[in-house]
Amino acid sequence: MCLFGLLISYLSRICARVGGLAYEIATFMNSILPALLPADELTRLIRVHYEGMYGNASAHYSAEVLEWGLALWEEEVIVQHKIVSGTTMVVCAGVGRVRTEISSASC
Repeated sequence: MCLFGLLISYLSRICARVGGLAYEIATFMNSILPALLPADELTRLIRVHYEGMYGNASAHYSAEVLEWGLALWEEEVIVQHKIVSGTTMVVCAGVGRVRTEISSASC
């Protein structure tokens, strides 16, 4: 039984190293894409990525979560920075709820 445990331990370490190496290679390849591809192609790739990530969001989140409006502090940020129209990038908004709210508020 001890031998089996050691074997599993070694296989686990090997897999972790191979996975780490694959991750580093993928990260490097992704980091050089902006230098190699035109802006239109990068935009298409980003769109494809996010459509895949959030395309089925309604099945993963309840309708109540998807209809949340802005939190009080988020509204204060909009007022403080006088955001009335144009494009606003919101990082870590979660399923686009904040982006949607800002877009409809600025129309």
